[in-house]
Amino acid sequence: MLALSCSCGLPERDVLSFYSSPKARALYKQHITSVTSRVNSLTGVAYKDDPTIMGWDVMNEPRCPGDVLSFYSSPKARALYKQHITSVTSRVNSLTGVAYKDDPTIMGWDVMNEPRCPGCDSPTNKAFHTSWLQEMSDHVAAAAPKQLIMLGSEGFFGPNDPQLYYNP
Repeated sequence: MLALSCSCGLPERDVLSFYSSPKARALYKQHITSVTSRVNSLTGVAYKDDPTIMGWDVMNEPRCPGDVLSFYSSPKARALYKQHITSVTSRVNSLTGVAYKDDPTIMGWDVMNEPRCPGCDSPTNKAFHTSWLQEMSDHVAAAAPKQLIMLGSEGFFGPNDPQLYYNP
């Protein structure tokens, strides 16, 4: 898995364990397609413990001060995220010899699972969030042009819906 560190930029990878789980191998052999999502913005646990999170200097940890808006607006975090996308999509699976961007069993890439931005209420903050989503979607599309690109956002109730209260 990827190592988590806030001091060294991109982490080193344990290539043998990255996408080589028995479950992933079984799916590959059955030619079952998958959607790959490497980042979850919804839970604090994903930021702190998910091994795919790189050492961005804006994460919600004591050694990495910042917040979600800092993540979306930081040029350094954006560059690291794009570097991560390029690294993962161009990696050649040591078991199959196929680069992930060319792997027919990977149907698509989820840019981020539930890419919310709590506190992005002002037009400026919304612009950071929207521009991040566009920039990363464009980057994934360029890095893996044969696969689908998804944002991983869920639907919400509209302003006149009685269920509006249940929107996150």
